[in-house]
Order: sequence, then structure tokens, then C-alpha cells
Amino acid sequence: MPPQLDEIMIQIRETMIAFFPGIIGSVFVFLSLSNIYVCSVCGKARHNRRIIGPEFKQWKMPAWLIWIFIISGFMATYPGEAVAAVGKNTVTVVSIFYLIQGFAVMKYFFQTMKTPTFIRWLVYLLIGIQWYGLLMVIFTGLMDNWFDFRLRLENSRKGGKD
Repeated sequence: MPPQLDEIMIQIRETMIAFFPGIIGSVFVFLSLSNIYVCSVCGKARHNRRIIGPEFKQWKMPAWLIWIFIISGFMATYPGEAVAAVGKNTVTVVSIFYLIQGFAVMKYFFQTMKTPTFIRWLVYLLIGIQWYGLLMVIFTGLMDNWFDFRLRLENSRKGGKD
């Protein structure tokens, strides 16, 4: 292989090794939350009133989780290599929680605004293709802690003040 390709492969390998704990943690968190969602959908489909937690569009992460995100963000910028690695991996795992919350906010907006299914799938496709879209969904989930977008939309639809 050309030497440039070898350098790229070495960098990718080092990055994967550095973020391996965060990637594994993110997969476990995502699978756990997906299982909860699937159980609630199956329970609802069987007309059983026992649904785990609220509907997906109402999912909101606990307020204390933002502090873990903020502290780990500062740790990620720390000059010490070990502390920075722990911070980067923790930010990766906690970001999955806010990604899920961001998707819940999106689903709420889509259902409230009666967005056609074709447009919804197009937006999800664009988010999946462009990683900037995922960052925007994570950012939406983070900001929902402070601005409560769903409540604001509900208030504006009722004609109330924010």
C-alpha cells in the first residue's frame, strides 16, 4: 500500500482504540433505550395499558445528566492524556442520550405540525447521510433541557405566551 494510506490506517486505528470504550458504551445505551421503546410499542400494539414510560415523543433525559456532559466536556479538553480520554469517551456516551431526546423532540414537532411522511423520511435520510445533522439533533436534545421546545410549541399553538 502507498505510505499515505498506511498513515491514514494508523490514524484510524489509533482513533478507534482511543474511542473504543465510548463506542461500546454508546451501543449499549442505544440498544437499551431501543429495547424500552420497542417494549412500549409492542405493549401499545397489544392494547395493553402497561407501557414502559411515556410515549417516545415525550422522552426527556434527567436534568442531572447535563452536568455529566458539561464536566466530561471540560475533561475532554484537559491537557492530561488519560483525563482527556475519559472525558472524550464520556461525552460520546452521554451524547447518545441527547441524540435520543433530540429525535423525540423531532417526532413531537413532526406529529404536531402534521408533517407528511415523505418529508419526515427525507429529513431522517439527510440526518443519516450528513453527520452535521446528527450533531444538530444532539444539540436540539441538549437545548431542550433549558428551553423545553415541546412546551413552547404547545403554548404557541394555544395562543399563550412563552
